[in-house]
Amino acid sequence: MSKNWYPQIDGEKCIKCYSCYNKCPHGVFTKRDANVVVSNPNGCYDHCHGCGNICPTGAITYFGDDTGWVPPAATKKTAQKIRIQVTGACCKKSQQNYLNVLEAAKRLEVADCVEHVEDMEEIINLGILSNPGLIINGKIIASGRILTIEQAMEYIKKYL
Repeated sequence: MSKNWYPQIDGEKCIKCYSCYNKCPHGVFTKRDANVVVSNPNGCYDHCHGCGNICPTGAITYFGDDTGWVPPAATKKTAQKIRIQVTGACCKKSQQNYLNVLEAAKRLEVADCVEHVEDMEEIINLGILSNPGLIINGKIIASGRILTIEQAMEYIKKYL
């Protein structure tokens, strides 16, 4: 455990994907009002970059870092503030919508920002009442219809 080393989250870059919270086995993070906060900095292990290595936007840096480490996302084009959620799972329409959005994201070089949300309870909690759906950065973009690749690209471009 460390007193001179802990993660810091840049709230402007954080997209609330909870990757850091889910990754850390040391109880460093807490969810508070839909945000992730560093609540137990002393629980962090010295020079562990686990949460920073998986942060899709490069929002995590470390107090006390003397290693020269750079967030991997900071060197990728996907280090942009975008979270793309495609909802729906079992029907052909939902599958086709997912494939179209994924292809659009690939063309825009942000495919690793796409999440396929298949759990109905989670879909309802996101506010989607009719699948397939598309949510970008928490905003419902489309619900109940299949998007073409071109339509999905236009929506995604607005957030890049």
